[in-house]
Amino acid sequence: MVCWKTRGSSWSMRRRSVAACRGAPRRGRGCERSRHPGGCGLCSRAMKTVQFSRLGEPADVLEVQEVPTPAPGPGQVRVRLTARAIHPSDLMNVRGLYGRPPPLPFCPGNDAAGTVDAVGPEVKGFKVGDRVMLLLGATGGRGTWMEQVVVPAQMLVPTPAALSDAQAGALWVNYLSIWVMAVELLQVPQGGLLLQTAAGSQLGRAMMELARLRGFGLVNVVRRREQAEELKALGAENVVCTADERLPERVRALTGGKGVHWAIDAVGGTTGAQVVESLAVGGRCLLFGALDGRAISLEPGPVLFKELVIQGFWLTRWLQATPPERVRPVLETIIGHAVRGDFKPAIDQSFPLAQVKEAVVRAETPGRTGSVVLVP
Repeated sequence: MVCWKTRGSSWSMRRRSVAACRGAPRRGRGCERSRHPGGCGLCSRAMKTVQFSRLGEPADVLEVQEVPTPAPGPGQVRVRLTARAIHPSDLMNVRGLYGRPPPLPFCPGNDAAGTVDAVGPEVKGFKVGDRVMLLLGATGGRGTWMEQVVVPAQMLVPTPAALSDAQAGALWVNYLSIWVMAVELLQVPQGGLLLQTAAGSQLGRAMMELARLRGFGLVNVVRRREQAEELKALGAENVVCTADERLPERVRALTGGKGVHWAIDAVGGTTGAQVVESLAVGGRCLLFGALDGRAISLEPGPVLFKELVIQGFWLTRWLQATPPERVRPVLETIIGHAVRGDFKPAIDQSFPLAQVKEAVVRAETPGRTGSVVLVP
């Protein structure tokens, strides 16, 4: 069962001498307690972390630094991370284009999985060696592209045996986003038709899994012909390439002229404007990205007289605003589907933390077959 007792969390990196560790002798010969095997994990001197001290292109500004290794306090667990997915939102954050500008220097990252390597006092349910996944927000917004993190125990869940570390480290951002948008907010019914842009992305492909699971249809919109062919080869339905045809005309043909009632858009710009034009009377669109980089141009008449609803969606805000008793069942459901094989996070390539510059370039290279993951 997922334990979610707090809406937010925080952790701090503390300098500790060997003697500061429970069980460590004062003269610094290392920890004598089996709770911290292999010398004292709590007393490690430094770890590697990826940081940026200025905003800009990720391959230009990201650097690998050494910082003090954090020690777990009461109720906290330290995790040695083995997988950290790179998402578009992470790279937009490095560029200063996502949500709030981060405080500098800053470590990117949200999704992560690893192995417990130290446990603080008053922690129950976890022990050294356990495979775990971090819940989103576990680090208090301080990133995951580092060797080790200290998090509250309630912000961890055991990694199911059915998932590799790489898959576990790429699960939450995409699958929680699609579930919240399609099921919790839009409430797309069985037999309904949802339009999604950026359908060739990992989130878009995850939405295809959800649509099959819940029995609703998709209009899969892409901007490149190569992506259209890839999706058709995967069996995707209603694939529309905006380089070849106007989206509203295709949607009207698919819906008998009515338009779609539900849409999600990660692109904006001209594509986003065509999504709005494709909505039926009373239609609703969630905007959750701005890959195009340009504004959406809207005609007020159709929005007014068709009574359209255009709403922003930011997963971080949803997690902050939603009571834990509503979040917990969603997390448990997603894990359950992953265990049963309904949700299969695809992995493209893995890169060592030291090769983060190469990793972020690959993460934005067209034609990827899954998420790019940072490994030890």
